Formats: sequence, C-alpha cells, structure tokens
Amino acid sequence: MSDVFPQERLGVILAAALKAPGNNRRFHAAGLIDHSGAIAKDWCEQWPRLSVLDKATVRANPSQFMAQVDDIVYRGSTSGSRSDAYLFFAGTAWNQQRLQTRQAQLDWWGITPAVPIVNVASRLPPGRPGDLAVVGEINQGLLQQLRICLAQTESVIRGYPSQLCQVASYLTEPLPPIKAVICTGELLFEHQKDLLERVFQAPVIDEYGCHEGAISGMSCPERGNLHLDEQRCFYEVIDGALVVTDLWNEVMPLVRYRCGDGVALGRSPCACGRPGLVAKVLGRLEDRIQTAKGIQLTGMVPLPSLPHIDFYRLERRSPFELAAWVKLQPHLTPLDAIQAQQSLRNWVESIFGTVQLTLNFEPEQVTNPPKPEPLEDLAWVEWLTQKSIGHWLAQPRMPTGEARAAAQLLQSLLTPNVIGLHLPPAIEAAIFQLLEQPIAKHPQVESLTLRILYFACSCLTQQALAEQCYEKIRARQQRTFLTDPHLDLDQRIAALFLATQPIAWEQMDLLQPVPLDSLHIFHLLSAFETGLGFYPGDRRGNVAKKLLPPLAVLIGDLSFWAQQLTLGHLHHWQALITGCEMQPLPRHSDTPVALWLRWRHRLLTDPASPETRAMLGKLKAIATTPATEARFFVEKSYYQLLRGQPFNTPQQWLERIETHAGGLPSRPKNKTKDLTPWLPLVRALVQPCLDQGERELAYRCLGAVSLASRQNSAFERLTIAFNHKQSFLLDLAPW
Repeated sequence: MSDVFPQERLGVILAAALKAPGNNRRFHAAGLIDHSGAIAKDWCEQWPRLSVLDKATVRANPSQFMAQVDDIVYRGSTSGSRSDAYLFFAGTAWNQQRLQTRQAQLDWWGITPAVPIVNVASRLPPGRPGDLAVVGEINQGLLQQLRICLAQTESVIRGYPSQLCQVASYLTEPLPPIKAVICTGELLFEHQKDLLERVFQAPVIDEYGCHEGAISGMSCPERGNLHLDEQRCFYEVIDGALVVTDLWNEVMPLVRYRCGDGVALGRSPCACGRPGLVAKVLGRLEDRIQTAKGIQLTGMVPLPSLPHIDFYRLERRSPFELAAWVKLQPHLTPLDAIQAQQSLRNWVESIFGTVQLTLNFEPEQVTNPPKPEPLEDLAWVEWLTQKSIGHWLAQPRMPTGEARAAAQLLQSLLTPNVIGLHLPPAIEAAIFQLLEQPIAKHPQVESLTLRILYFACSCLTQQALAEQCYEKIRARQQRTFLTDPHLDLDQRIAALFLATQPIAWEQMDLLQPVPLDSLHIFHLLSAFETGLGFYPGDRRGNVAKKLLPPLAVLIGDLSFWAQQLTLGHLHHWQALITGCEMQPLPRHSDTPVALWLRWRHRLLTDPASPETRAMLGKLKAIATTPATEARFFVEKSYYQLLRGQPFNTPQQWLERIETHAGGLPSRPKNKTKDLTPWLPLVRALVQPCLDQGERELAYRCLGAVSLASRQNSAFERLTIAFNHKQSFLLDLAPW
C-alpha cells in the first residue's frame, strides 16, 4: 500500500461512487455505509475490508458504475488487449489532473510542450497541438514519412516497444536527432531498450499507465526507476495484483479497481529525490509463462541482449516446444549467424530447460509498398471527375505530368498516415509549394488543382494561415480566368468560416442550386470541422452552442440536402457556426427546400416565437415520406433543445430513433439509416434516462455521441489493420 493515505480525496470519491449501484453491495459488506445510507464516519478503518473490483465486472455492466453525467468532458476506452474494451467517462477536474501529471513527468526529461512527440506505428493518437502520429504498415514509405516528420525540429518518438524495435531494426541510415524514445503499452525488455538506445542514440523512457484507472508512471532520468504519480491515484498491491482508486473521476468512480497488472511497489524512495512510489511492472496477470523455475509473470523473465540479434520474441506452444521469431542484425557473416542462433538456444535452455526450439527469421529489410500504374494527367482528371474520389482512393493511380503534385497532396489529405491535431508541417509546406508551381497548361488540370488547393486551405486549422493561403489561391485563380461552377463552389466553401473573406450573400439568389460532387462532399466535411475549431465555445452561434455536437447537425444537414443543395444552405451553415446575420430567403418560392430553409432561418433567429412553432407544423404537413418524416422529428428535437424544453419521455424519443435511424449502437441496426443528425437529441436524453433509472440506456446514449473526424477515421483504419500490441513472451501451452 502507498505510505500516503489521501483521506480527503478518497472520501470525496467514496461519496460520488455511492451514487453508482455497482458499488452498493461491496460498500455495505465492508461497513462503509451507515444507517442513513451515507458514507460511514469510520470508513477509513473499514477500508481494508472493501473487496476489490475486477475489470471484468465493470466491463460486464459499465453503466452500473456511472455516478453522474452533468460534467463529462472526456471519453476514453480501455485497451481491450485481452478482451472486449469498454468506454469510460470523466469530468473537468479529472482531465485537468491528467494533463498536469503528464506534462510534469515529461518535464523531468526536458520535454516541454514545444517539443513534439511523434507516436510511431501504434494506436496512440497525438495528444498535444504539436504532436503527430505516423501510422500504418512498417515499410519504406512509413520510414520515409517518419524521417520527414523528425526533420522539422528535435522531437521525441513514442510507441509500443515491439513496433519501435521493428522500426529501429529496418532503418538503413540514421534519423535526424531525437531527444528521447518513450516506450509504452507493453513491457520493455532489456534487449529492446539496448536496441533502441543504440539505433536512435537517445535515452529510452519507460512509461506505464492505465487509462480508466488514472495510473500514470514514468521512469526518472537519473536512476531509470518507474515513478507512479500519487496525486491522481491511490495504489495498493493485493495478492500480487495492482489495485487502484482514481482520486478525481466523480463521473465514473472506480474504487479499489484491479487493473489486471502484477506490480511490485518499492518501499524506499528513489535516490533521484523525486516524489512518488517506485514500482516495477511484472506484466499482465493473465500473461504467465511456464519456465524451469515454475510459472512466472512475463515481466519476471529476463530477455537480455544477445550477440548479433536485434530483437526476438517467443511462444511456448507445448510443454517441450517453443517457437522464436528472430530479427538478426543485417549483413552478418555465416559464422555470425550461427553464433547468434546458438546464443539464443543457450538462453532458451537456461530459462525453459530442454525444449525443442523452432526458429523463424524476420526479413532483413522491408520493401516499398506497391505502386499502381500511373495515369496521364487528363486521364487522372477524368478518373476523379467522372467516377468518384472513393473509387480513386481504392486504387490511387497517380498522374505523371504537371498534375502529380496536386494528386499527391490530395492523397495525403484524404488518406493520411501522418496524423496531427494540426496539419503536419510537411503537408502545410506541400500546399504552399503547389501554389508556387506554374499554372498548368491544360485548363482541366489547373481547375482541379485549384479545387484541391481550396480543399487543402479548409484543412488548415490555424485561421491566419488559412486566410493567407486562401488569398494566394484566389490570386492564382484570377490569373487563369477559369469559370468552372465546381471550382466556384469550392471557392465559396473555403471562404465560409474565414473572418477576412466576407461573401456577398445579399447579392445572390440563395435558392440557386449548386453542383455537388464527391470532392465537394469531402471539402464541406473538412470545412465544417475546421470552422468549428475557428469558432470554439462562446465564439459560435447560439444554435451551435446548444445543439451538441454541432458537427452532427452539419453532417446530418449535408446528408439530407445533398441532392438539392442551394447557396442558401451554405449561408445557413455559415450562420450556424459563426453566428453571423442570415439574409432572408426570396418570398416567391414555396418549394419544400425553401420551406426547410425558412424554418432553419426562424430557428436561428427567433426560436421562441409563435411563428416558428407554426412553421414546425408546416414541416409536419410536408413530411410525407419516411426520410422527411424522420427529418421532421429531428427538427422537432432541435426545437425543444433550443427552447430549453425537457425531454420527460425519453422512451418515446428512443422509439422514434429506433424507427427512423435503426436505434442506438449495440442493437441490430438498419445500415441504410443514419444516427448522425439525431446525436444532439441522443446527448440530451442521457440525463433523463439516468433520472428515470435507465442507466444502461444513459450509458448507451453517451457511447453513441461520438463522431469520427476525417483524420481520425484514417487513423483508426490504419492502426486497426497494422499497428498492434505484441507479446514478446506468450504461453499457449497447458500447464
């Protein structure tokens, strides 16, 4: 047990946890609850009697451990490395502690917020504004992307030790200088640390954490000891298992939670003088392996550096059979290779006794990814404009002439394997380099190039840079004298959320239809995401402040109106995000599109008026198809949200969602329907469901309110396919 007993914070967490039914039986059995139903005054004395909480118990019914939902700013997922993951939620104080602890530990190593951290070949997303993630299959393409990222400034690389070792072993020339290597998510073995230090010429930091348990640990520079932060978490070791209590999560408090790791806590402070428990992680409790000394946790088995071997991992397949995957150092002589194999066999025998060892050798080097056949420039233009962007992305055949740079930029924007909270510097540089290229000889190539540049401009998340880029694109377009309606639409989309580029809506016919192709769709989605970043919090329009998440409203609108898009829709979306004044629509038109837009105009300007309510009745009258009926109920829910009217009958609304959108996730869902426009309603139903005791529904509603961004979608697709954790010691044999 920790020597520091944080009585005050534990008392607060116990009081919060008492609101979650999943804790009641344990708390009563331990004597933590008095006759009035409150936390007993002598709870400190009763604490040792409180039984531990297993991860499997929470995973089976996470909603039973949810205490409140009125302060949720963080949504996370357990790793799910051995079984199904579950979602957890946390509030403002928890998130502040998380960020402070993280930066305080990085400061030990001189890693300030200005030093980028590049997550490599892992499922770890970038966490700070300047951080990046390089993801996907480990091949020469990924190594080149990593080299480009590290060339910008001195950086830190971070990832799973198994994947970082693969990257290190396949490098054929040194990378730019690296400040440090952070290993996380897996046990770090001796031979891995030696390889990473040798190749990257930088100190290796061992990081340990458990997201939902608020565990946060990092090794110190002086002694290399793992220090656990005691400001966020109370640590105990019970029967060899680490048991933790999160001191700040009052949304989903986990009290005496067995996180699944075997850990030894040091009794003496570290000689470096830093506070915090010193710990040694022994591995997952289920990751045990039979050795000559008996059954041990994998972290108790040393994996030393061996001559001429970069790294190795083993599987025990039967009591007397092991398989090894070995990466030999490159360019060995035959004698060196024989010595390497013999050293491994000798080590295996010393740990496991007499066994049959099967050796499997990793390739000496990785190859470049295959490249599709190239296209002529005009054929590429036809491919994108006559088919679809998605069709091209499935087989990205690149043009060979002056369109090549534009095609490469488009590919990097739509299927990035370098992910950041901002666009990576290399992509920003590619945008401005393309702007400086000569105007293309073929008008069709130049028009598509300009469209891609406008799209890229809408991906720039720093407003001043986006405005500078937009002005340069407009100047280039004016020199071409091109009058392409598709290009004109991209120009308007790029200007929607730029403060210095007003659009003269009062001079336009807002009911004028506009062309829409697949590039416009991608462009609008990126512009929505970026625009919401330009207008955060109080800077947004009143509607976007109340209809949360506002991106769901925008995507739902785009889906519903895509086939009948007008300039008025663009103007409406601009007003929704920025709060600018919306121009009235022409009165001469009574088409359904005009009616929907007039309704939205009323909703933005005067939602409480009788005229707005009367217009809602008109929408109901024209809702004569399943799609328009569903849309009517979506708009009715928006109306209630903006009026501040309570949703006292959440079951009725959930039945409508079931009918029109296939229901909440985890139910059989009609894949032809879309939950997106309903998400502001789903979010609003969380509290009423919880108030009525419908905890599972409340939890499922919380889980549903999530939208993947353009970059996050690419990140998830690539990491799920290629970037897995890997056990370097695995026992598949019966004991």
